Amino acid sequence: MISLGTILVAKYLEGFTKLKELYHFSLSCIMNLEANHLSGRLPSTLGYLVNLEIFVINDNNFEGQIPSSIKNWLNVTSIRVQGSGLSGPLPSEIGLLTKLTKLIISDLNGASSPFPPLANLYNMEYLILRSCNIMDVLPSYLDVMGNLTILDLNFNKISGQIPSYFYSLARVENIFLNGNLLNGSVPEWMLETGNNIDLSYNKFEALLSNGCQSRLTIPIFKLCNRQEFVSFWFLQYHKPCSNYSYSLHINCGGKEVTISGTTFEGDVDPGEPSVFLSSKTNWGFSNTGLFLYDTGVSVDYIELNHSLNFPTPYSELYESARVSPISLTYYAYCLGNGNYRISLHFSEIVLTNDTKLGGHGRRVFNIYIQGKLVVKDFNIVDAAGGILKPVIKRIPVAVTSNTVEIRFYWAGKGTFLTIENNTGYGPLISAISIEPGDGFGPLALPSFYIRLLLECSLKA
Repeated sequence: MISLGTILVAKYLEGFTKLKELYHFSLSCIMNLEANHLSGRLPSTLGYLVNLEIFVINDNNFEGQIPSSIKNWLNVTSIRVQGSGLSGPLPSEIGLLTKLTKLIISDLNGASSPFPPLANLYNMEYLILRSCNIMDVLPSYLDVMGNLTILDLNFNKISGQIPSYFYSLARVENIFLNGNLLNGSVPEWMLETGNNIDLSYNKFEALLSNGCQSRLTIPIFKLCNRQEFVSFWFLQYHKPCSNYSYSLHINCGGKEVTISGTTFEGDVDPGEPSVFLSSKTNWGFSNTGLFLYDTGVSVDYIELNHSLNFPTPYSELYESARVSPISLTYYAYCLGNGNYRISLHFSEIVLTNDTKLGGHGRRVFNIYIQGKLVVKDFNIVDAAGGILKPVIKRIPVAVTSNTVEIRFYWAGKGTFLTIENNTGYGPLISAISIEPGDGFGPLALPSFYIRLLLECSLKA
Protein backbone atom coordinates (compact mmCIF):
# COMPACT_ATOMS: atom_id res chain seq x y z
CA MET A 1 0.00 0.00 0.00
CA ILE A 2 1.38 3.42 -0.99
CA SER A 3 0.69 6.16 1.50
CA LEU A 4 1.06 9.89 1.10
CA GLY A 5 4.07 9.61 3.37
CA THR A 6 5.75 7.21 0.96
CA ILE A 7 5.19 9.64 -1.89
CA LEU A 8 6.67 12.48 0.13
CA VAL A 9 9.74 10.44 0.99
CA ALA A 10 10.32 9.47 -2.63
CA LYS A 11 9.99 13.08 -3.81
CA TYR A 12 12.02 14.83 -1.14
CA LEU A 13 14.53 12.17 -0.09
CA GLU A 14 17.56 14.17 -1.29
CA GLY A 15 16.57 17.51 0.16
CA PHE A 16 14.13 18.77 2.73
CA THR A 17 14.11 22.40 1.62
CA LYS A 18 10.92 22.07 -0.43
CA LEU A 19 8.87 20.78 2.49
CA LYS A 20 7.39 24.26 2.87
CA GLU A 21 5.26 23.40 -0.17
CA LEU A 22 3.46 20.81 1.97
CA TYR A 23 2.34 23.32 4.57
CA HIS A 24 -1.19 23.54 3.22
CA PHE A 25 -1.74 19.82 2.59
CA SER A 26 -5.09 18.84 4.07
CA LEU A 27 -4.45 15.09 3.94
CA SER A 28 -2.94 13.17 6.81
CA CYS A 29 0.76 12.58 6.42
CA ILE A 30 3.15 9.71 7.15
CA MET A 31 6.90 10.18 6.79
CA ASN A 32 8.97 7.00 6.99
CA LEU A 33 12.70 7.35 6.23
CA GLU A 34 13.65 4.09 7.95
CA ALA A 35 16.83 2.26 6.88
CA ASN A 36 17.84 4.74 4.16
CA HIS A 37 21.34 5.43 5.57
CA LEU A 38 20.68 9.16 5.26
CA SER A 39 23.20 11.61 6.69
CA GLY A 40 23.30 15.30 7.53
CA ARG A 41 21.06 17.31 9.83
CA LEU A 42 17.29 17.28 10.10
CA PRO A 43 16.15 20.70 8.83
CA SER A 44 13.85 23.02 10.70
CA THR A 45 11.57 22.97 7.63
CA LEU A 46 10.21 19.66 8.91
CA GLY A 47 8.02 21.88 11.06
CA TYR A 48 5.99 22.75 7.94
CA LEU A 49 4.43 19.28 8.03
CA VAL A 50 1.64 20.43 10.30
CA ASN A 51 -0.57 17.47 9.37
CA LEU A 52 2.11 14.89 10.12
CA GLU A 53 0.74 11.89 12.03
CA ILE A 54 3.59 9.34 11.96
CA PHE A 55 7.32 10.12 11.80
CA VAL A 56 9.91 7.30 11.52
CA ILE A 57 13.66 7.77 10.94
CA ASN A 58 15.10 4.56 12.43
CA ASP A 59 18.48 3.26 11.23
CA ASN A 60 20.09 6.28 9.60
CA ASN A 61 23.28 8.29 9.98
CA PHE A 62 21.95 11.73 10.81
CA GLU A 63 23.82 14.20 12.99
CA GLY A 64 22.78 17.02 15.25
CA GLN A 65 19.60 17.17 17.28
CA ILE A 66 15.88 16.71 16.79
CA PRO A 67 14.79 20.21 15.62
CA SER A 68 12.62 22.33 17.88
CA SER A 69 10.28 22.98 14.93
CA ILE A 70 8.54 19.69 15.72
CA LYS A 71 6.42 21.84 18.03
CA ASN A 72 4.18 22.36 14.98
CA TRP A 73 3.32 18.67 14.73
CA LEU A 74 0.12 19.04 16.72
CA ASN A 75 -1.48 16.06 14.93
CA VAL A 76 1.37 13.61 15.33
CA THR A 77 0.52 10.37 17.14
CA SER A 78 3.72 8.34 16.70
CA ILE A 79 7.41 9.30 16.67
CA ARG A 80 10.09 6.63 16.21
CA VAL A 81 13.73 7.68 16.32
CA GLN A 82 15.92 4.62 16.93
CA GLY A 83 19.52 4.20 15.86
CA SER A 84 19.21 7.42 13.88
CA GLY A 85 22.65 8.87 14.62
CA LEU A 86 21.08 11.94 16.25
CA SER A 87 22.28 13.42 19.53
CA GLY A 88 20.64 14.74 22.66
CA PRO A 89 19.35 16.55 24.48
CA LEU A 90 15.73 15.57 24.01
CA PRO A 91 13.76 18.63 22.83
CA SER A 92 11.34 20.08 25.35
CA GLU A 93 8.93 20.80 22.48
CA ILE A 94 7.85 17.16 22.57
CA GLY A 95 5.69 18.16 25.51
CA LEU A 96 3.46 20.22 23.19
CA LEU A 97 2.45 17.21 21.07
CA THR A 98 -0.63 16.26 23.05
CA LYS A 99 -1.93 13.68 20.54
CA LEU A 100 1.16 11.49 20.92
CA THR A 101 0.42 7.88 21.81
CA LYS A 102 3.79 6.33 20.90
CA LEU A 103 7.08 8.07 21.65
CA ILE A 104 9.99 5.75 20.84
CA ILE A 105 13.47 7.31 20.93
CA SER A 106 16.65 5.34 21.59
CA ASP A 107 20.42 5.40 21.37
CA LEU A 108 21.03 9.13 21.15
CA ASN A 109 24.63 10.32 21.03
CA GLY A 110 26.17 13.34 22.69
CA ALA A 111 25.03 15.43 25.61
CA SER A 112 22.89 14.32 28.51
CA SER A 113 19.45 15.77 29.06
CA PRO A 114 16.66 15.88 31.63
CA PHE A 115 13.30 14.28 31.03
CA PRO A 116 11.23 16.29 28.56
CA PRO A 117 8.09 17.89 30.06
CA LEU A 118 5.42 15.36 29.12
CA ALA A 119 2.85 16.12 31.82
CA ASN A 120 0.14 16.99 29.27
CA LEU A 121 0.55 13.86 27.15
CA TYR A 122 -2.35 11.97 28.68
CA ASN A 123 -2.84 9.69 25.65
CA MET A 124 0.62 8.12 25.86
CA GLU A 125 0.63 4.33 25.41
CA TYR A 126 4.28 3.56 24.61
CA LEU A 127 6.90 5.74 26.33
CA ILE A 128 10.29 4.40 25.25
CA LEU A 129 13.30 6.63 25.93
CA ARG A 130 16.04 4.02 25.96
CA SER A 131 19.74 4.91 26.04
CA CYS A 132 19.05 8.62 25.61
CA ASN A 133 21.62 9.89 28.14
CA ILE A 134 18.86 11.02 30.48
CA MET A 135 20.38 12.36 33.70
CA ASP A 136 17.46 13.08 36.00
CA VAL A 137 15.11 11.60 38.57
CA LEU A 138 11.87 9.87 37.64
CA PRO A 139 9.29 12.56 36.78
CA SER A 140 6.01 12.70 38.72
CA TYR A 141 3.93 12.76 35.54
CA LEU A 142 4.59 9.05 34.99
CA ASP A 143 2.06 8.35 37.70
CA VAL A 144 -0.79 10.07 35.84
CA MET A 145 -0.32 8.58 32.36
CA GLY A 146 -3.44 6.47 32.60
CA ASN A 147 -3.15 4.83 29.16
CA LEU A 148 0.47 3.77 29.49
CA THR A 149 1.11 0.11 28.62
CA ILE A 150 4.89 0.11 28.04
CA LEU A 151 7.44 2.17 29.95
CA ASP A 152 11.03 1.62 28.81
CA LEU A 153 13.72 3.88 30.30
CA ASN A 154 16.56 1.35 30.10
CA PHE A 155 20.24 2.32 29.98
CA ASN A 156 20.13 5.95 31.07
CA LYS A 157 21.55 7.73 34.13
CA ILE A 158 18.32 8.05 36.08
CA SER A 159 19.04 8.43 39.78
CA GLY A 160 17.15 8.78 43.04
CA GLN A 161 14.43 6.54 44.41
CA ILE A 162 11.29 5.13 42.83
CA PRO A 163 8.54 7.14 44.56
CA SER A 164 6.28 5.00 46.71
CA TYR A 165 3.23 6.85 45.37
CA PHE A 166 3.92 5.47 41.87
CA TYR A 167 1.66 2.52 42.71
CA SER A 168 -0.69 3.47 39.85
CA LEU A 169 2.07 2.22 37.53
CA ALA A 170 1.09 -1.29 38.62
CA ARG A 171 -1.41 -1.21 35.75
CA VAL A 172 1.41 -0.79 33.18
CA GLU A 173 1.93 -4.09 31.37
CA ASN A 174 5.73 -3.84 31.06
CA ILE A 175 8.21 -1.60 32.90
CA PHE A 176 11.92 -1.57 32.04
CA LEU A 177 14.27 0.51 34.22
CA ASN A 178 17.38 -1.60 33.66
CA GLY A 179 20.87 -0.08 33.71
CA ASN A 180 20.32 3.14 35.63
CA LEU A 181 21.45 4.62 38.98
CA LEU A 182 18.24 4.12 40.94
CA ASN A 183 18.74 3.59 44.67
CA GLY A 184 16.92 3.25 47.96
CA SER A 185 14.33 0.54 48.53
CA VAL A 186 11.96 -0.97 45.99
CA PRO A 187 8.29 0.00 46.52
CA GLU A 188 6.02 -2.69 47.88
CA TRP A 189 3.72 -2.69 44.87
CA MET A 190 6.66 -3.56 42.60
CA LEU A 191 7.64 -6.48 44.80
CA GLU A 192 4.08 -7.77 44.87
CA THR A 193 3.09 -7.34 41.21
CA GLY A 194 6.44 -7.17 39.48
CA ASN A 195 6.50 -10.09 37.05
CA ASN A 196 6.99 -7.76 34.08
CA ILE A 197 9.26 -5.26 35.77
CA ASP A 198 13.02 -5.16 35.14
CA LEU A 199 15.10 -3.23 37.69
CA SER A 200 18.43 -4.98 37.12
CA TYR A 201 21.78 -3.19 37.17
CA ASN A 202 20.80 -0.39 39.53
CA LYS A 203 21.97 0.55 43.03
CA PHE A 204 19.16 -0.53 45.33
CA GLU A 205 20.10 -0.88 48.98
CA ALA A 206 20.57 -4.02 51.11
CA LEU A 207 20.17 -6.42 48.23
CA LEU A 208 22.41 -9.29 49.17
CA SER A 209 21.41 -9.29 52.82
CA ASN A 210 17.79 -9.81 51.77
CA GLY A 211 18.53 -12.09 48.86
CA CYS A 212 18.33 -9.16 46.43
CA GLN A 213 14.90 -8.52 47.91
CA SER A 214 13.82 -11.59 45.98
CA ARG A 215 10.65 -12.29 47.91
CA LEU A 216 7.19 -12.37 46.41
CA THR A 217 6.83 -12.23 42.64
CA ILE A 218 9.73 -10.16 41.33
CA PRO A 219 12.63 -12.32 40.03
CA ILE A 220 15.98 -12.13 41.78
CA PHE A 221 18.17 -10.80 39.00
CA LYS A 222 15.93 -7.81 38.35
CA LEU A 223 16.98 -6.01 41.52
CA CYS A 224 20.73 -6.60 41.51
CA ASN A 225 23.61 -4.69 40.06
CA ARG A 226 26.13 -6.75 38.10
CA GLN A 227 28.45 -7.75 40.96
CA GLU A 228 25.62 -8.48 43.36
CA PHE A 229 23.85 -10.54 40.73
CA VAL A 230 26.95 -12.63 40.04
CA SER A 231 27.46 -13.29 43.75
CA PHE A 232 23.84 -14.00 44.58
CA TRP A 233 23.16 -16.16 41.53
CA PHE A 234 26.18 -18.24 42.46
CA LEU A 235 25.04 -18.70 46.08
CA GLN A 236 21.34 -19.12 45.33
CA TYR A 237 21.47 -21.69 42.54
CA HIS A 238 24.71 -23.54 43.23
CA LYS A 239 26.96 -24.42 46.09
CA PRO A 240 30.37 -22.75 46.08
CA CYS A 241 32.42 -24.14 43.21
CA SER A 242 34.13 -27.33 44.31
CA ASN A 243 34.91 -28.19 40.70
CA TYR A 244 35.72 -25.92 37.80
CA SER A 245 34.76 -26.42 34.18
CA TYR A 246 37.03 -25.61 31.29
CA SER A 247 34.48 -25.65 28.48
CA LEU A 248 30.81 -24.89 27.91
CA HIS A 249 28.51 -25.50 24.93
CA ILE A 250 24.91 -24.22 24.62
CA ASN A 251 22.43 -24.86 21.80
CA CYS A 252 20.56 -21.58 22.10
CA GLY A 253 16.84 -22.03 21.63
CA GLY A 254 17.17 -25.75 20.90
CA LYS A 255 17.32 -29.17 22.49
CA GLU A 256 20.47 -30.95 23.62
CA VAL A 257 22.48 -32.13 20.62
CA THR A 258 25.85 -33.83 20.09
CA ILE A 259 27.96 -32.49 17.22
CA SER A 260 31.14 -34.39 16.34
CA GLY A 261 31.43 -35.71 19.88
CA THR A 262 30.70 -32.37 21.58
CA THR A 263 27.45 -32.09 23.54
CA PHE A 264 25.62 -28.76 23.40
CA GLU A 265 23.27 -28.31 26.36
CA GLY A 266 19.63 -27.61 25.57
CA ASP A 267 18.13 -24.14 25.99
CA VAL A 268 14.42 -24.53 25.24
CA ASP A 269 12.52 -22.25 27.62
CA PRO A 270 10.34 -19.95 25.45
CA GLY A 271 11.29 -16.89 27.53
CA GLU A 272 9.36 -13.70 28.21
CA PRO A 273 9.90 -9.91 28.10
CA SER A 274 11.85 -9.73 31.36
CA VAL A 275 13.32 -12.94 32.70
CA PHE A 276 16.35 -14.71 34.13
CA LEU A 277 16.63 -18.48 33.75
CA SER A 278 19.29 -20.75 35.22
CA SER A 279 20.43 -24.07 33.78
CA LYS A 280 21.02 -27.16 35.88
CA THR A 281 24.76 -26.76 35.40
CA ASN A 282 26.82 -23.56 35.37
CA TRP A 283 25.11 -21.06 33.10
CA GLY A 284 21.99 -18.94 32.73
CA PHE A 285 20.58 -16.17 30.59
CA SER A 286 18.55 -12.98 31.00
CA ASN A 287 16.34 -11.19 28.50
CA THR A 288 15.14 -7.60 28.52
CA GLY A 289 12.60 -6.24 26.07
CA LEU A 290 9.26 -6.77 24.41
CA PHE A 291 8.71 -7.64 20.76
CA LEU A 292 6.10 -5.29 19.36
CA TYR A 293 3.58 -5.22 16.60
CA ASP A 294 1.67 -1.99 16.22
CA THR A 295 -0.95 -3.75 18.36
CA GLY A 296 1.60 -4.48 21.09
CA VAL A 297 1.32 -8.28 20.74
CA SER A 298 4.28 -10.19 22.14
CA VAL A 299 5.79 -13.32 20.61
CA ASP A 300 8.03 -16.21 21.63
CA TYR A 301 11.75 -15.72 22.10
CA ILE A 302 12.80 -18.84 20.20
CA GLU A 303 12.85 -19.27 16.40
CA LEU A 304 12.99 -22.53 14.42
CA ASN A 305 13.74 -23.16 10.75
CA HIS A 306 14.59 -26.52 9.20
CA SER A 307 15.41 -25.22 5.67
CA LEU A 308 19.16 -24.78 5.99
CA ASN A 309 21.65 -24.68 3.12
CA PHE A 310 24.30 -26.98 4.57
CA PRO A 311 24.40 -30.70 5.41
CA THR A 312 23.96 -32.47 8.73
CA PRO A 313 25.13 -32.86 11.42
CA TYR A 314 25.88 -29.16 11.68
CA SER A 315 22.44 -28.03 10.48
CA GLU A 316 20.96 -29.42 13.71
CA LEU A 317 22.88 -26.77 15.63
CA TYR A 318 21.62 -23.87 13.52
CA GLU A 319 17.97 -24.75 12.99
CA SER A 320 17.04 -23.07 16.30
CA ALA A 321 17.95 -19.72 17.79
CA ARG A 322 17.17 -17.54 20.78
CA VAL A 323 16.07 -14.01 19.90
CA SER A 324 15.57 -10.80 21.87
CA PRO A 325 14.13 -7.39 21.01
CA ILE A 326 16.69 -5.44 23.02
CA SER A 327 19.20 -7.16 25.30
CA LEU A 328 20.08 -10.84 25.72
CA THR A 329 22.82 -11.88 28.14
CA TYR A 330 24.34 -15.32 28.78
CA TYR A 331 26.27 -15.92 32.02
CA ALA A 332 28.75 -18.74 32.67
CA TYR A 333 30.10 -19.57 36.14
CA CYS A 334 32.58 -21.90 37.81
CA LEU A 335 35.01 -21.68 34.91
CA GLY A 336 38.67 -22.20 35.69
CA ASN A 337 40.58 -18.96 35.27
CA GLY A 338 42.66 -18.66 32.13
CA ASN A 339 42.50 -17.73 28.45
CA TYR A 340 39.45 -18.93 26.53
CA ARG A 341 38.07 -18.72 23.03
CA ILE A 342 34.37 -17.90 22.74
CA SER A 343 32.70 -19.14 19.54
CA LEU A 344 29.37 -17.49 18.75
CA HIS A 345 27.33 -19.41 16.18
CA PHE A 346 24.84 -17.51 14.00
CA SER A 347 22.52 -18.17 11.07
CA GLU A 348 19.73 -15.87 9.88
CA ILE A 349 16.72 -18.20 9.98
CA VAL A 350 14.02 -15.53 10.36
CA LEU A 351 14.54 -12.87 7.68
CA THR A 352 14.39 -15.35 4.83
CA ASN A 353 12.04 -13.15 2.79
CA ASP A 354 14.10 -9.97 2.81
CA THR A 355 13.77 -9.49 -0.97
CA LYS A 356 10.02 -9.06 -0.51
CA LEU A 357 10.76 -6.32 1.99
CA GLY A 358 12.81 -4.36 -0.51
CA GLY A 359 16.10 -5.01 1.29
CA HIS A 360 14.80 -3.71 4.62
CA GLY A 361 15.03 -7.09 6.34
CA ARG A 362 18.34 -6.42 8.08
CA ARG A 363 19.28 -7.66 11.55
CA VAL A 364 22.01 -5.55 13.16
CA PHE A 365 23.16 -5.67 16.80
CA ASN A 366 26.18 -5.21 19.07
CA ILE A 367 28.16 -7.86 20.97
CA TYR A 368 29.69 -7.30 24.41
CA ILE A 369 32.06 -9.63 26.28
CA GLN A 370 32.69 -9.02 29.98
CA GLY A 371 30.87 -5.69 29.65
CA LYS A 372 33.06 -4.40 26.79
CA LEU A 373 31.88 -3.75 23.24
CA VAL A 374 33.76 -6.16 20.95
CA VAL A 375 31.63 -6.14 17.78
CA LYS A 376 29.56 -3.14 16.67
CA ASP A 377 26.72 -3.33 14.14
CA PHE A 378 27.05 -7.07 13.53
CA ASN A 379 24.97 -8.23 10.55
CA ILE A 380 24.53 -12.01 10.35
CA VAL A 381 23.63 -12.10 6.65
CA ASP A 382 26.62 -9.96 5.65
CA ALA A 383 29.01 -12.04 7.77
CA ALA A 384 27.64 -15.38 6.51
CA GLY A 385 27.24 -14.36 2.89
CA GLY A 386 23.50 -14.93 2.79
CA ILE A 387 20.44 -16.14 4.66
CA LEU A 388 20.21 -19.68 6.10
CA LYS A 389 24.00 -19.93 6.14
CA PRO A 390 26.17 -20.42 9.23
CA VAL A 391 28.85 -18.10 10.50
CA ILE A 392 31.01 -18.36 13.62
CA LYS A 393 32.42 -15.32 15.38
CA ARG A 394 35.43 -16.25 17.52
CA ILE A 395 36.48 -13.92 20.32
CA PRO A 396 39.30 -14.45 22.87
CA VAL A 397 38.63 -13.69 26.52
CA ALA A 398 40.72 -13.80 29.69
CA VAL A 399 38.74 -15.24 32.61
CA THR A 400 40.02 -13.95 35.95
CA SER A 401 36.98 -14.30 38.25
CA ASN A 402 35.64 -17.69 37.09
CA THR A 403 32.79 -16.01 35.20
CA VAL A 404 31.97 -14.98 31.63
CA GLU A 405 29.25 -12.56 30.55
CA ILE A 406 28.18 -12.46 26.86
CA ARG A 407 25.67 -9.77 25.94
CA PHE A 408 23.87 -9.04 22.68
CA TYR A 409 22.25 -5.59 22.37
CA TRP A 410 20.04 -4.00 19.71
CA ALA A 411 20.93 -0.31 19.32
CA GLY A 412 18.11 0.56 16.91
CA LYS A 413 19.94 -0.37 13.70
CA GLY A 414 18.50 -2.53 10.94
CA THR A 415 14.89 -3.62 10.74
CA PHE A 416 12.49 -2.46 13.45
CA LEU A 417 9.17 -3.87 12.26
CA THR A 418 8.71 -6.34 9.42
CA ILE A 419 5.59 -7.39 7.57
CA GLU A 420 5.66 -11.17 7.92
CA ASN A 421 7.51 -11.74 11.17
CA ASN A 422 7.67 -9.80 14.38
CA THR A 423 11.15 -11.00 15.42
CA GLY A 424 12.91 -9.47 12.43
CA TYR A 425 14.99 -7.17 14.60
CA GLY A 426 17.20 -7.48 17.66
CA PRO A 427 19.83 -10.08 18.57
CA LEU A 428 19.71 -13.69 17.37
CA ILE A 429 22.12 -16.41 18.54
CA SER A 430 22.19 -20.08 17.48
CA ALA A 431 24.83 -21.54 19.79
CA ILE A 432 27.66 -20.62 22.15
CA SER A 433 30.93 -22.46 22.78
CA ILE A 434 33.53 -21.55 25.39
CA GLU A 435 36.78 -23.52 25.13
CA PRO A 436 40.38 -23.14 26.29
CA GLY A 437 42.28 -20.71 24.08
CA ASP A 438 45.90 -20.18 23.14
CA GLY A 439 48.23 -19.96 26.11
CA PHE A 440 45.54 -21.30 28.42
CA GLY A 441 47.82 -22.29 31.33
CA PRO A 442 48.93 -21.99 33.93
CA LEU A 443 45.56 -21.45 35.59
CA ALA A 444 45.10 -19.08 38.47
CA LEU A 445 44.22 -21.07 41.57
CA PRO A 446 41.03 -20.23 43.51
CA SER A 447 41.73 -18.26 46.69
CA PHE A 448 40.78 -21.07 49.08
CA TYR A 449 43.33 -23.38 47.36
CA ILE A 450 45.98 -20.71 47.83
CA ARG A 451 45.12 -20.42 51.54
CA LEU A 452 45.22 -24.22 51.89
CA LEU A 453 48.65 -24.46 50.24
CA LEU A 454 49.96 -21.64 52.41
CA GLU A 455 48.69 -23.30 55.62
CA CYS A 456 50.23 -26.62 54.58
CA SER A 457 53.58 -25.02 53.81
CA LEU A 458 53.62 -23.24 57.17
CA LYS A 459 52.84 -26.48 59.02
CA ALA A 460 55.59 -28.25 57.14
